[in-house]
Amino acid sequence: LRVLQSSYMFVYISTFLDNTSLRSLCNTTVRLKEEKKLYVYWKCTSTFSTQYVKRASLRNRLLLQKLSCPQRQLSIHLRNCPSVVDVSHLSNVNAMCIYNCRSLVIVSPLATVHTLNIWKCAAVADVSALGTVHKLTLHGCQSLVDLSALGTVHTLTVFSCHGVSDVSALSTVHNLTI
Repeated sequence: LRVLQSSYMFVYISTFLDNTSLRSLCNTTVRLKEEKKLYVYWKCTSTFSTQYVKRASLRNRLLLQKLSCPQRQLSIHLRNCPSVVDVSHLSNVNAMCIYNCRSLVIVSPLATVHTLNIWKCAAVADVSALGTVHKLTLHGCQSLVDLSALGTVHTLTVFSCHGVSDVSALSTVHNLTI
């Protein structure tokens, strides 16, 4: 066990494990609590994600007690959340999928998210701040018109956003699917 607590050895061993196995290894003893906080990735279910958005106490507990770097370790999945309007407190996650959140209008706070999927969010009209997102998927966002600020996105996928007509500014995107 002392061998595993060596940070280098733990990192080396973790390269051979998927996230579930890594979590199981960390759960075998409280001595690996700090390693779990540092290295385990949390992919939250839709139900937990909705609670995470609504309850600040849950966010604070998870962020303070379970994660050391949510920008590398946390994935949120919001599905069918008509009451979600404000996502400013979600800017510190690694990956986010937002599906069918019809009241959501402002997504600019999500500019620091690494991987962002926005599906069927009809009210989202301005994505100009999302040029810093590494991997961005926009699907069925009917209010979108202008994508010109997304030329710096590494991987951009745009489907069924019928208001978009000019994609000439996207020629610098490394991986582009339209």
